[in-house]
Amino acid sequence: MKILLATDGSKFSAAAVEACKKYIESGMATEVAIVSVYEAQIPIVAEPMAMSSDCYQKLNEFARNRTSDVAKKAREILSDVRSECQVKITIETEMENPESFIPRFAKDWGADLIIVGSHGRGFLGRLALGSVSDSVVHSAPCSVLVVRNK
Repeated sequence: MKILLATDGSKFSAAAVEACKKYIESGMATEVAIVSVYEAQIPIVAEPMAMSSDCYQKLNEFARNRTSDVAKKAREILSDVRSECQVKITIETEMENPESFIPRFAKDWGADLIIVGSHGRGFLGRLALGSVSDSVVHSAPCSVLVVRNK
């Protein structure tokens, strides 16, 4: 089974990593692609205080490095899992909207399952802040496991 693990390094994503570990331990996973996505930091037209383009470049560099570190940490955790089967683990980091990138990557890669964490926001929280997991559930080309913290 090819599993796409989407992570952003939050405690909610840590629960998704734990769920992925169980698939590896059981021998069900043959490949895992760890996907960590960040969005570009761009100037807002109506910003009260203007920031230099250099500042936005540094913010994007910080986001790229953090995203890469998050994916590497997840790979380290999953690489330590004992399994009867050899599991290939790869990393994909990208600067894009996670709600569109994750389902597209899953389709192109041929994922059988996507595992994502959930912040557990209610209707109003999703309405105000959006929900990556909700969007992925509705646009994924395969099954999606949404994991919540206990």
